[in-house]
Amino acid sequence: MTVHDLPAVNATLNALSGILLLVGYVLIRGRRTHEHRVVMLAAFATSAVFLICYIVCVTKIVSATGVATGPTSWLYCSVRSAQVGEEKLTIINHLSRLIALVAVLLASVVVEPVLAQTGRVGGRVQDESGDPIRGATISARNNNIGARFTATTDEKGRFSIVGLSVGTWQFMAAAPGFEPQGGEMPVSTMAARNAAMIFTLERIPGEVGILGNVSAEDLQAALSAADALFNEGQWDKAIAAYRALLDDTPSLTVVNLQIGAALRGKGDFPGAVAAYNDFLAENSDSGLARIGIAMAHLEAGNAAAAEAALLPVVQAPDARPDVLYTFGEVKTAQGLAADAVQWYQRSSDADPAWGKPRYKLAQAALDRGDTQAASEFLAQVIAVDPISVEAALAKGDLERLSR
Repeated sequence: MTVHDLPAVNATLNALSGILLLVGYVLIRGRRTHEHRVVMLAAFATSAVFLICYIVCVTKIVSATGVATGPTSWLYCSVRSAQVGEEKLTIINHLSRLIALVAVLLASVVVEPVLAQTGRVGGRVQDESGDPIRGATISARNNNIGARFTATTDEKGRFSIVGLSVGTWQFMAAAPGFEPQGGEMPVSTMAARNAAMIFTLERIPGEVGILGNVSAEDLQAALSAADALFNEGQWDKAIAAYRALLDDTPSLTVVNLQIGAALRGKGDFPGAVAAYNDFLAENSDSGLARIGIAMAHLEAGNAAAAEAALLPVVQAPDARPDVLYTFGEVKTAQGLAADAVQWYQRSSDADPAWGKPRYKLAQAALDRGDTQAASEFLAQVIAVDPISVEAALAKGDLERLSR
């Protein structure tokens, strides 16, 4: 290799660094912190090698041309290193195009599979007349993984949120002068198209309601502050913050789900059941509320009450995967391992891209002493839901089984 080859090497290193940064961004959005750290270290190392090659390139040119050292020589060398001769420049241009093509191919190989394991949710926010609401804020929250995303509608009232992990998410739409609206939806991967969400917001008459005088951004800030208290485990303060929001904005009934989760966190299971029931009073088909009630009863040691809470929805032909999974948890708590396996399997069949029920099936196989079946389920978890917590657990389990 000569000094004239170094510009192409530098271009290659730059392209590789860019790819690594893009992969790192996707990984951290998927909350894969370990893989993100490894990729960022690789990007740093690649950039360091680029710097070394650049210095070598400049030094060689200085030596070859006899240009004096100093600030002006570095400017000269920066230009000279890119102009190493007409015939060499043509080769470098071809190499740069090849590198760009390789970068695109690598991105499609590395980034696309990661993105394919996350979901996209889009939709529209409109008023009672069907006219689009521009600048509305959409928030998405998943308490199971502690994740939160936000988006803003465009001039046609459209929004899109990318990077949501598989599972049931809570959504809320808010805009100045309108009553906010909340809802929930199971999110699948990009391979299975998620239904569009349509929010129809009602105008607040006069100056009544928190959004009559306060912007949607302020409401989001209040929600974020309450969520921060929740994530820190400051249950009483979080409950007080959520209830203040609910008092100011009675239509924001989805906050009852957060209140219920916080009450479960502090061990007030009857209070949690009451909060979930408050939400059910306005949203009778809410699977999240029924799951919350069932889990509160389970955590209180009352498996029979948990089963009764889920029976109205678990027997439906279109029962949601998370409802089926929770019913499997109830059967596990009742000591009915065989029944639990059936419900975990139904949950997995309802959403093949969700690794959580498959991981439970692997654990059940291990309990039976069937290591071959367990290994197969663990491999499936990693294949279908690679950015999940269960995938990380499955990798560790597979390593232990292979010893």
